[in-house]
Amino acid sequence: MSQFLNPFPKYMQIRQLLLRRLQQEFRPGDPFPSDKALMSEFGVSRETVREALHGLAEDGWIARHRGQGTFVLEAPSPKQADRRISGLAEDLSDLHADTESKVLEKGVVRVPLDIAARLHSGADESAYKFVRVRFFEGEPLSYVETYLPIDIGQRLARLDLERSSIMAKLRQTLKVPFTEKSQTIEAVVADAMVARLLQVPVGAPLLLISRLLMVGVPERPMLFRSHFRADRYFYTVQLAQPRPARSSAAKSTPKRRRTA
Repeated sequence: MSQFLNPFPKYMQIRQLLLRRLQQEFRPGDPFPSDKALMSEFGVSRETVREALHGLAEDGWIARHRGQGTFVLEAPSPKQADRRISGLAEDLSDLHADTESKVLEKGVVRVPLDIAARLHSGADESAYKFVRVRFFEGEPLSYVETYLPIDIGQRLARLDLERSSIMAKLRQTLKVPFTEKSQTIEAVVADAMVARLLQVPVGAPLLLISRLLMVGVPERPMLFRSHFRADRYFYTVQLAQPRPARSSAAKSTPKRRRTA
């Protein structure tokens, strides 16, 4: 069997379809379709169906009874059905969410060609690199590579980064100013190394978010490359609402010149 799996496994797709069905079509106590019916409907193996139903049973939406069938325990609300999280890592830390980071590597490295292009630096230049895995509620959430100016990286390396984000340490502990310049978002798949660290199959879908910041005075580039598990994270953007147009009555009228 190949170690490379579908970037979004069939059992996960089926699980999401069944969650929607639970929300829209079923009530507590209703019988749920049998394994055989689902195998026929989706054209998949019994193992795939069982894997999809196992997740629903673990979450408490259905109960499976040998010889009797499967029954609905509770219909999830749309909010309950999606257990992924959204938001930036530093926001989760600020909210005291159950997060922590494990530092896997830290030290001065030669900047790779692809990173040098993003930092607008030469490939022969060096940077301080952190490699971390971030956990949420005890499970891996993201694999993060960070490239910083060497002097700032060395100062950060002396601090505890397990319970706080790098940005929080820069802002609160080191008092180093920074501004965010740009973000890029890409859909990628997990290679063997990242898959092992994030505990997902090789080829599993990941969301790669690259954030370029300018740090210190004078400003120098800092880059975060975060590989998020797509089954645990989604990206949201809050759009500014247009301001209501001012009515003609609200417009100011020119003052009349006084006459003697």
